[in-house]
Parts: sequence; C-alpha cells; structure tokens
Amino acid sequence: MENIRLEGTDRLPHVDFDFAANRFAIGGYSFPENVKEFYDPILEPLTRHLDGLKDSEVEIECAFVYFHSSTAQILYTAFDSIDACAARGNLVTVNWHYESGDDGMLEAGEDFAEELEHANLILKETAAP
Repeated sequence: MENIRLEGTDRLPHVDFDFAANRFAIGGYSFPENVKEFYDPILEPLTRHLDGLKDSEVEIECAFVYFHSSTAQILYTAFDSIDACAARGNLVTVNWHYESGDDGMLEAGEDFAEELEHANLILKETAAP
C-alpha cells in the first residue's frame, strides 16, 4: 500500500502514514469544511490495512492542536478500527500528545482512551511553545 503524506495547514492536519512500518501520525489543526471528503481517502486505506494485520505492532501518533466536533466523530470511528485491530492480537499503541495546559485536548485523549478496550492509549504531555 502506498504511504500517505500530507502537509498540514491552518485548517487541515498533517498526515504521515507509513504502512510498511505500521507507523501512523496525524496532528495539527482539523476543521475541514467537508470532513468526509478529507478523511475518507486517508482512513479507508488505514482501515483496510489494519483489518489485514495479524501478530503485528502498530504505533499511532496523534498530536492535534485543535479539532472540531465533526472531526471528533471521524476519530471515534477510526479508534473503533484501531481497537478491532488490537482485539485480533496485534500490539497497538496510540500516543496522544497534548500541550501542557491544554485541558481540552487532554480530556479528548482521556475520552478516546475510555473507548478503547484492547489498544493502549498513552497520554503524553508536551511543553507549550
């Protein structure tokens, strides 16, 4: 599967999906006008890839500065696929990065962690710029 790399903008997140290494990173700002139009071409290949894994290690880096509620719904769906991958015996780690003092992003990470039964979500505080 071809890797996906997108530069972030002031409205769209950066994306760096390395399928061969099972390393996936996304972050920055996410409030596209058409959420499905932006995320479907990114998350459909990710879901297909995760569905085909067995006895693998997967690392996901999430480092959002801001996302709107439509993005949150898309992320919940993505986390369902991530957790299903872990339930099939894969070791899946999600590193949720949030800036020091950003209680909203910390709480978002905690909320996503509560939804995961099999994957590990690790909250990682980073220094504010």
